[in-house]
Amino acid sequence: MFDLVAVTITLSIVLHSSSDVPVVKALRIEPPVNLPTGGPEEPGIEHTPPG
Repeated sequence: MFDLVAVTITLSIVLHSSSDVPVVKALRIEPPVNLPTGGPEEPGIEHTPPG
């Protein structure tokens, strides 16, 4: 009986671990390309960092 429980637990761990990578790849999204830079929006104004 112990052998059956040990094999069941081992198979469960292996199957759940091997399914993590495909699930993560399926749920991955690409970051947006046009994120704001945090700098000034007008090109003529210079931004000086604090400090």
